Amino acid sequence: MAGNLPEVLEEILTAHADDLNRGADTTDSLAAQYAALFPELPTLLYLGKLLKKALVPVKPRTSFVRQLKQQLLFSLPGETAPVPPPARLMLIGAVVGSALSLVGVGLLLRRARLLARPVTRHRAGQTAPVTPAA
Repeated sequence: MAGNLPEVLEEILTAHADDLNRGADTTDSLAAQYAALFPELPTLLYLGKLLKKALVPVKPRTSFVRQLKQQLLFSLPGETAPVPPPARLMLIGAVVGSALSLVGVGLLLRRARLLARPVTRHRAGQTAPVTPAA
């Protein structure tokens, strides 16, 4: 065969894909014909065949197509879709809740540090730890 080997392999795989799209399964014949030149070819051909079986075209619902067409027709170029209000409210709630949680954790840490530190009183030259009342 003439040509660069990767290009030849690409041509074989492309021809195989075209055959599968037309409904003709040439997997076995191509694998037998070119396996000596490309040892990995049979595996690639069978993988292509499996992918063709697995990846079937899906037709979208008519209502979805109609709704999408309306959205595209009435949107201005460069316009972004607005965030729905419930999502925006949830985001604001999450931010406020996170901020309050951080403040609460900070206050708890500060209180724990204050309770763990001994308090000293100075009386007539004596220093004695005093535990605070809870």
